[in-house]
Amino acid sequence: MKKLFLAIATHEGLEEAGAQILKKLRINADQKQLEIRWVPQNNFHVTLVFLGPTDDAKLPEIEALAAEVATLFAPFYLKIANVGAFPNDLSSRVLWFGVQNSKALRALQEHLAQKFKEPAAMGQERDYSPHLTIARLRNPHRTRDLLSPFVRKKIAKIPVREIVLYESLGGAPFPVYKALKTFPLSGEKGLSEEEAFSEVE
Repeated sequence: MKKLFLAIATHEGLEEAGAQILKKLRINADQKQLEIRWVPQNNFHVTLVFLGPTDDAKLPEIEALAAEVATLFAPFYLKIANVGAFPNDLSSRVLWFGVQNSKALRALQEHLAQKFKEPAAMGQERDYSPHLTIARLRNPHRTRDLLSPFVRKKIAKIPVREIVLYESLGGAPFPVYKALKTFPLSGEKGLSEEEAFSEVE
């Protein structure tokens, strides 16, 4: 059994701006003596569909379905902006970079969600809320003052060229995400830049 999910890797394009913001956040968090575990940048990703514990025998079928969806979409860009917290900035457990819920991203995610309707697939009843987890707090804590300088701040525009099938492996303080296979977005025609960057209504 493997714990699997499909995602977009977000390493490329975040190195400079993302690192600068993370450095400032770390300094401010240390000054406030917050116990925060910072996610390694090589773990950064935007989840598309969580498949959960999956039998190895299902891998070929999963790979075929993901490859099929990838042929329908041309590469596009994602805007990364804003820093926030779950469940809120008054009692935070998770810190994140905001990911624009663009029409291009939502179309890709919905196609994958339709392909993977097994009970283990990401509670599709929930609204899809794209984000990039950057840290976890050991205990719920107010983070409004920590995050306020970066609210609505533009961070980066990153290229999306492929879907990645990841395996989540146990580890401390964070799991290791192992890329099992990539599926290049090879569609001939994508949305126009204006359409791709427009928000989902």
